[in-house]
Amino acid sequence: MVVGESKHQNRFLLLYGTATGQAKAIAEEIAEKATSFDLTADLFELDDIGKKFNLEKERCVVIVVSTTGDGDPPPNAEKFMRRIKKRILSSTYLSHLHYALLGLGDSNYSNFCRCGRDMNTRLEELGAQAFHPPGFADDGVGLEVVADPWLKDLYPALQKFLDIHQANQASVTETVLSKSHLQLNGAASTTGTDSVEKNIGSLTISSNGDGSATNSIDVENTAGIDEKPHSAVSHFSISNNGDAQSNNDTQNKDLTNLKDENRQPSNITKNTENLSTEISLKGDANISLAKVSDMASEVSKADLDLAEASKDIQAIRASNRLQAERSLSGQVRPETRCEMLGEDKLSSGEGSRASRMFSSKPPLCDQDLTIPVLPPPFLDVNFCDSSVELASLLYQNGCKLPSAASEMFNVCVSEAKVLTSRDAVKKTLLLRLSLEGTSVTYSPGDSVSIICPNNSSEVDLLIQRLQFEDIADQSMTVTVRPDTKKRRAAVPAHVHPCKSTLRHVLTSCLSIRDPPSKALLRSLVEFTKEETEIRRLQELCSKEGSQEYTNCLRQEHVTLLDILLAFPSCMPPPETLIEHLPRLQPRPYSACSSQRVTPNSLDLVFNLVEIKANITEGHFYHRHGVCTGWLDDISALLQRDEEQEKKIQIPVFLRTNQHFRPPTDLSQSLIMIGPGTGVAPFIGFLEERAILRRELEKVEGSVVKYGETWLYFGCRNRDKDFLFREKLLDFKSSGVLTDLRVTFSRDIVTEEDPTSTKASPTEAEHIKHEHFSASGAPQSRKSTSDTTARYVQDQMRQDSGTIVRLLTENGALVYVCGDAKNMAADVTAAFEEILQTERGMSKDEAHMFIMKKRIHKTYLEDVWL
Repeated sequence: MVVGESKHQNRFLLLYGTATGQAKAIAEEIAEKATSFDLTADLFELDDIGKKFNLEKERCVVIVVSTTGDGDPPPNAEKFMRRIKKRILSSTYLSHLHYALLGLGDSNYSNFCRCGRDMNTRLEELGAQAFHPPGFADDGVGLEVVADPWLKDLYPALQKFLDIHQANQASVTETVLSKSHLQLNGAASTTGTDSVEKNIGSLTISSNGDGSATNSIDVENTAGIDEKPHSAVSHFSISNNGDAQSNNDTQNKDLTNLKDENRQPSNITKNTENLSTEISLKGDANISLAKVSDMASEVSKADLDLAEASKDIQAIRASNRLQAERSLSGQVRPETRCEMLGEDKLSSGEGSRASRMFSSKPPLCDQDLTIPVLPPPFLDVNFCDSSVELASLLYQNGCKLPSAASEMFNVCVSEAKVLTSRDAVKKTLLLRLSLEGTSVTYSPGDSVSIICPNNSSEVDLLIQRLQFEDIADQSMTVTVRPDTKKRRAAVPAHVHPCKSTLRHVLTSCLSIRDPPSKALLRSLVEFTKEETEIRRLQELCSKEGSQEYTNCLRQEHVTLLDILLAFPSCMPPPETLIEHLPRLQPRPYSACSSQRVTPNSLDLVFNLVEIKANITEGHFYHRHGVCTGWLDDISALLQRDEEQEKKIQIPVFLRTNQHFRPPTDLSQSLIMIGPGTGVAPFIGFLEERAILRRELEKVEGSVVKYGETWLYFGCRNRDKDFLFREKLLDFKSSGVLTDLRVTFSRDIVTEEDPTSTKASPTEAEHIKHEHFSASGAPQSRKSTSDTTARYVQDQMRQDSGTIVRLLTENGALVYVCGDAKNMAADVTAAFEEILQTERGMSKDEAHMFIMKKRIHKTYLEDVWL
């Protein structure tokens, strides 16, 4: 059904386009808060155009859209873009439409917010008018820097345009007064310590084996908990029939004071042993010893029954845990465990107080703060002891896979090879994936996404820190709170609503590595007791603390577990984690092979990511990359050429690829730039190009016109991490590569020993560079300029004459693969400088030259952060 212009004056259309869910989350937030301003939003995906909405019938629309790939629209916005880009549309086609647009992007990528900017330009060309200026938020520095003020001003702008009485205002923020302000005015903060005094009042462990009898232990005053009026006490129940819920008067469950000894049947046995003594102390002379003995026997029998039930419960939990700890292919995985900092470091002045993340300094610590309004809680999580079949669950509840060009399928890892030396700075792995029996086809330049779990030891640490051990492996049901104030509340699509476990959800569904969002930090305030910690969390989620949030959390890649270890009085319940943690995303990797050469396999190459524990940086435990660490662990035996009992299987899917492929026309010239593992797709490019060239040469009478093919590769050391050295030299000697330019950033040439590569980089006088001749032999360049080439962009500048000829005369295609944050930007700058130097272009002209190549898809990037 297509909706049209509503009779309701306060209604507007709200559209989003997203690849990973960020734009959708912001759009849902807009719809949620709109009601507080007497506004109503109809929320749809952009590609629902023609099915659920029609722009020709709309008057007011708000759009939130991200950019993906090489400046492309996300998958659920492609149809919308095609629709509005039709050339037959007139300049007045959307003159009736008024809009506000928020684009999401990352300035580390060259085509920052390209989709949002293109959409905004096209809407203007069709006559649409903006009632609120467009915003372009940068995930590189934090979306909230632009998104928060844009969103704050959106609601008044909507009210003004729709002629809604602006007295109907609601606040999306609240104020936290500084300590000096409080002392001066004798006022109370809007989020004072009273609101975060949350103690567990009663724990009931029930055993209803036959559905009727219940044995309970009231531990209200046995866990060191102060007595409080019942109305102020949170009641938390764990049973085998699914009862686990909070009193409606509070949303908080503080497990800080739970003790294992109060939750085990052994305590009942200990207590019943002295039952006669306890009764005699009460002075009840009317109770005979026989009755006491009978009572003791009955209690002992009940205790034995409970002990037997406990054994069954423990067996169920152990089975559930084992399932959660299996790899996604059902195989128990070996793993490198996350290592916590030692107690000696934590207690010797290197604890959380030494972390920049925890430290509060002037002027921020002396300011009043503007923090987000507490998001309304909307989930209930219930636990019961029953078996679960995790293997039967669809991955992430069957939620649509991002940027998928195929269904998910399992592949075997047939080979694993370490490409770097033992003393290399980074370990680089090549995995060969067997495609036998899959009917999968791919092209050079394509990429696959690997579906990986979180590290199980990291999940263990999180569970232990939050004292979830007793519930982590119980059967879990997630439902929407009946009393929630959140509109459109729903269980996250990627979370199994029932017959799962908390451990499974934390392992396979939720990202526990992403820096916590400001909304999550705001919610954590409500579950924190210590005043200093409360204040610092408020600072990190405040408008005034945006730079601190970026510097201390985002740029340092601080995780939820880091936060919880730095703020020990913070004890959020499971509901808060499920509500706020983002979806665990698959990891993309470029194909490093051509199917023409290896029909039944696909090669992947990657560096093992390693983040060392460092309190100052906010890292409280040592960890490897989520996916690279997992792949390194499961392929450990293959790396050592050792036999393994079962084949390693990993779930993958092909990703959409619109442009990053080599040309089929061999006469087309290519410039490829891929330092480090960025060379991976170019191996496939060159393998394909070699085969096509040989096939053409076999055709009698054919004249093969082969375009110049240049590759710029860089690494740290010639003898440690020169990836695919022999293969690249073969391509050079066979003529598949016209020229191979390689730079070594940490190999040193001294006057005494021009071939030495052992000197420290800090002692460097000259950087060694190698140019490979037609025979494949490395030759040291002699000119002064040649000895200064350290990175690929430096070598490009030295080859400026050739580069500009390839660009301007040959119309060469440019492919860049590798690090987006530094390398890709530096390479772009090098191209623009070369054009200025060799062709006398102005800075703007050179920039526009490269920009046009991007627009016409002759300058292509496959980059990552």
